[in-house]
Amino acid sequence: MAPAKDKNKNDHDHGKLEAGDDILQAVVVADSFDQRFMPLTADQPRCLLPLCNVPLIEYTLELLAVANVQEVFIVCCAHSDTIKQYLAASQWTDQSTSPIKVHVIVSRSSMSMGDVLRELDTKSLIKSDFILVNADVVSNLKLEPVLALHKERRAKDKNAIMTMVLKDGGSAFHAARGPHAMFCLDPNSSKCLQYLPLDRPDSHEVSLNPEVIAEHHDLVIRNDLIDCGIDICSIEVLALFSENFDYQDIRSDFVRGILESDLFVKSIYSHVIRDEYAVRVRNTQLYDRVSLDVMRRWTYPLVPDANALGSTIDPTNFSHSRGNVYREKPVYLSRTTSLVNNVVLGRNSTVGQGTVLANCVIGRDCKIGKNVRLSNTYLWDGCIIGDGVTAEYAIFAQGVTIKDGVAVGRGVIVGRDAVVGGGVQLQPFTRIAIDEDQDTDSNLVGSDGQGSLWIPEDEDDDDDDEQVDTQLRSMVHDLGWTQADLNHRIKHLALARALASDAGSDLESDGEEDTDEEIRATIQRALAQNHTIDNALLELNTLKFAYNLTFKDLRDGVVPCILQHVFITNTKNFKATLERWVAVWAGLVHGKEDEVDLLRAMTTWFDEQPERIVKYISTVAMVLYESDIVEDTSFLVWFRHPGSTISAAVRKAVEPFLGWLEEDSDEEEESDEEESDDE
Repeated sequence: MAPAKDKNKNDHDHGKLEAGDDILQAVVVADSFDQRFMPLTADQPRCLLPLCNVPLIEYTLELLAVANVQEVFIVCCAHSDTIKQYLAASQWTDQSTSPIKVHVIVSRSSMSMGDVLRELDTKSLIKSDFILVNADVVSNLKLEPVLALHKERRAKDKNAIMTMVLKDGGSAFHAARGPHAMFCLDPNSSKCLQYLPLDRPDSHEVSLNPEVIAEHHDLVIRNDLIDCGIDICSIEVLALFSENFDYQDIRSDFVRGILESDLFVKSIYSHVIRDEYAVRVRNTQLYDRVSLDVMRRWTYPLVPDANALGSTIDPTNFSHSRGNVYREKPVYLSRTTSLVNNVVLGRNSTVGQGTVLANCVIGRDCKIGKNVRLSNTYLWDGCIIGDGVTAEYAIFAQGVTIKDGVAVGRGVIVGRDAVVGGGVQLQPFTRIAIDEDQDTDSNLVGSDGQGSLWIPEDEDDDDDDEQVDTQLRSMVHDLGWTQADLNHRIKHLALARALASDAGSDLESDGEEDTDEEIRATIQRALAQNHTIDNALLELNTLKFAYNLTFKDLRDGVVPCILQHVFITNTKNFKATLERWVAVWAGLVHGKEDEVDLLRAMTTWFDEQPERIVKYISTVAMVLYESDIVEDTSFLVWFRHPGSTISAAVRKAVEPFLGWLEEDSDEEEESDEEESDDE
């Protein structure tokens, strides 16, 4: 942390605070007002999530301490008690050593940055120009020169109310820089003349204000700037938020509103940094990017081996070695463990034989088994990883257990204390959490797992197009997301919208036919071009979002197409082909009801192909069972239930399989009873 003030200087500063003189103040907003890190933030605030094993808020407070800020107001909304408890035990509230005076303000009713600033205005705590910063900012920026320039501008321009700190992103940060926006700047004064949020990452057009063009001979239009989440504000900013209750977001509402207003004659300036580092960790993709930057020492002096951040009660003791490998003492490594590059290993962690780690952060007290392959994966304290596990671009929260042989797809996030059972394959971008209101989904996490699928709440169900755009904006910043993924989404959203538009609002049945046809066309294209299972599911989920479809709608279209491909187009290698493509069905099944409905869709197709029932239906049933897509109880529910719409021919053909299934189930029960008796 920043060096403590000497006793005399500290006493003098407290005297200034009490006298209410002009002091340098900062406001730290400790809430993000979004779900981008869920379910990780279900039980802890984003500002306390560990980045290279240090809580995020430590980086932000260090930035302010180095800038000689004297008073900080940390505004908490969600998880306020947790934040207060953390700060109370930290060096920042120990006035004998802390260079700043920290106040915690609880504002549970605040739902946006605008609400926070309006509440601050009512409290009259801010006395002069102040620094406004989010609690998830990582930066080695020297703020004092920025403050000096802000004061110079204020002296020359009485209407100047804000300086935004922006970073020259260039191509390196383009894919992961956060919200897309266009800044129209005066290159001579750095005044911001127009701000336009680009609602979609595929936006190709913007509307410039003709008055801005007419009044300024020199303009710079940039869409490559990173919003650092740092602003220097005049006290007037608070009053403007109080006067305008429709201002919620600091950029898209306030900055845009001020610049486009005919009532306010105010100026907002930009300060573009190039060599310094300043990034807000506003999504999981940036979490990965910033973690790597810290390990690569681009944030120097904020690097792990400086051991300057975090708890003074239990400080870190990292050492730095070749390849940007950082180790606390003690850690326990096998001789055959390979630490490729950019690895942080927390205290008391163990790594087994033949395991390879690259671009990973391992928390304290973690246990990693043999022959594990982890890349761009983040383990928080107390994780257990079994033998033979593979994962890339994944985050495992505190206490997570991943058992032997699990294959973790890109972008997977597993919440605190969840367990993924042995041999499970997690689809890309799956999010798992333990929810008291949800039963464990054994289809997802295995019979020996614990947890269920986390599904984000829809913020707006009234406008389907807006909902799809929101989902696209959110997903494009998810951990592990690539440009190829984005291109797939954009392509199919455009196609889906075109079809929906052509259908016409008064031709609902025709629209349904178009939807069915698009589902069929999508899966047929995947089959013909031999797409990966991940990409096939990605395209299908795009249609689901675009048309507001259900998984049942997708199953009704996908199941017959795959059966047609397997048993009519590709009969020579039908079993191998079936075993490959049923993985798509697995991605459309999320519980017992879905399993039964999958069987309904399958038997419906066979009823329409009676000549193939006897030859193939038992094979399909066995593959579904052996692939752990449908459990034995679901087979019995569907085929034995008298109300099931199944033809006599289908019932007769599957009877041997059902008999074997019941016999196998009975043998397992007898075996369990014998083991119980032996115990």
